[in-house]
Amino acid sequence: MSPSDVPSTVSDSLQGNQARRAARNAAAIASARIISSGSLFVWQLILGRMLGDQAFGVYGTIGGLIGIAAPLTAFGISAILIRETARHPELAGRYQASALFMQTLFALGAYLALNGAAAALSY
Repeated sequence: MSPSDVPSTVSDSLQGNQARRAARNAAAIASARIISSGSLFVWQLILGRMLGDQAFGVYGTIGGLIGIAAPLTAFGISAILIRETARHPELAGRYQASALFMQTLFALGAYLALNGAAAALSY
């Protein structure tokens, strides 16, 4: 393998307008994330005062259960879908339909599990 076969990361780096554009995009994403997290924090403080201790505890428990069940609906299908679509672009429609069907089944399973947990916890 000759040196010309090895890609140079230095020569492929962003320069000029591309670097400024990437920095602006990164700053916009970071700002949106900070604003979103701050808004959620303030909302939780307000909601805690409005609901009271017991109702806010129920709200927190339900939020925690949803946080546990939410990843079950995706179950890593997105990564598989991206990989397989990149390998076989002509089958993208079939892959997407299958992924949607599987995610619907997983969501139904998570819904049933959440309702079972709520019943077991007397909610």
